[in-house]
Amino acid sequence: MEEGKAKLKVTQVKWNFPPLGWCACNTDRASRGNPGRSAYGFCVRNAQGNLIYAQADEIRDATNIEAEMVALLEALKYCKQQGLNNIIFQTNSQTIQKILTGDWKPPWNIAGWIEEVEEYKRDMDVIFKHTLREANKLADALANYALDKGPMQCYLFKDLNTKMRSILNSDKSQIPYLRIKKF
Repeated sequence: MEEGKAKLKVTQVKWNFPPLGWCACNTDRASRGNPGRSAYGFCVRNAQGNLIYAQADEIRDATNIEAEMVALLEALKYCKQQGLNNIIFQTNSQTIQKILTGDWKPPWNIAGWIEEVEEYKRDMDVIFKHTLREANKLADALANYALDKGPMQCYLFKDLNTKMRSILNSDKSQIPYLRIKKF
């Protein structure tokens, strides 16, 4: 490496379509402080990448991990209520993904929520996957919208704002997002 010049690693990141008969549910949180003012967002999409439902809302002051858990739990509740039984949950929180797959022990402050998740996912086929931030843009936009403007529920593509429609279209067209890291 030449002195003073950083090397870059560029990775192409795409949102992953679920298999036929499955839905993908992306979840995320937005926080202003840790702990601090927090919100969650989630979106459910079918195998063609079309929006089934999106929801976002502000929650109590929370830590980042608590807000991530609320996002996942709210999404799981929605899917259960709607009879969506084959769900791939995609989160950009590797901590949450590792806890929900049993690789890591949960911290005390979310242990009760983990029990709720186990109860809700009973009789469902659920997969918890980690995704990179760039493939989780719609859930992130929803969570930030809730913090900035208030709660949101969308059943149709046209109900999303312009930014969110653009993200959904980019995800469906498989236009890659670029992740650039300096090292």
